[in-house]
Amino acid sequence: MTERTQRLMLSTPIKALQVSNIEVAQDARARRPGMVWVLDLERARLLTESYKQTEGEPMILRRAKALKHILENMTIYIRPNELVVGNFASTPDSVVHYPEFAWKWVERETEPGNVYSEMLTDEGRRELKEIDSYWDKLAVHHIFKRIIPKGVADEIVYVFNWECATPNYQKIFQIGLKGIIQEAQKRKERLVKELVEGKINGEEYVKKTMFLDSVIIVLEAAINWAKRYAKLARELAEKEENPVRRRELETIAKNCEWVPENPPRTLHAIMFGRFFG
Repeated sequence: MTERTQRLMLSTPIKALQVSNIEVAQDARARRPGMVWVLDLERARLLTESYKQTEGEPMILRRAKALKHILENMTIYIRPNELVVGNFASTPDSVVHYPEFAWKWVERETEPGNVYSEMLTDEGRRELKEIDSYWDKLAVHHIFKRIIPKGVADEIVYVFNWECATPNYQKIFQIGLKGIIQEAQKRKERLVKELVEGKINGEEYVKKTMFLDSVIIVLEAAINWAKRYAKLARELAEKEENPVRRRELETIAKNCEWVPENPPRTLHAIMFGRFFG
């Protein structure tokens, strides 16, 4: 293990342990004295802002625009010694909140005296309640419990599981997100022709066009997200006095300017493309 890797490991919180196993989390904290995990409300705040701005629009477009709003405005950073960048929360010691899925248990467990009370300040708890109030009847968990029979809903904890999806990295690495955007744009052009020729009806045209519009929105947002890191890396490189680190930051900038918009040209770039793609 290199010295760089050791430094990064010591400064990286094990957040999955914090939220999944209390005893293991306590052990992780003991091995990293002074490290405190916090609940970052930035994503939830930006998500809610976007949903309020797009009320009345089709849900597929609201979701796409929400992701775009998050990626355009979320805090980004590059830590010392990092060679591959990217983050989901505003600080390395933060976990994010997903009020659109479930929020009641988060409010409950972060109350003073409960398991995760240290993850929020009193001001943070007030903002959490304000954000969650918007999602009172919109969160997936609320809708889920409303439409499922009570006897089933009460026992759902025994059958619930996380769903994971793997993006088509092969396609991303072959043509880049720019190539996929071009495919979506060409498909939209074909849809117009199919509508004129009577091969599809108006309802089908609108539904498919909205999907393609949402694809273009989120892929362009991901490209611009990477370019935000490129800009930050160049700004840091200009201020960096260590010539080795300056070259590293310049390489980071070049990679973020190229991927995921374009196919990666090096293994290092693939690591960036995997995250941003």
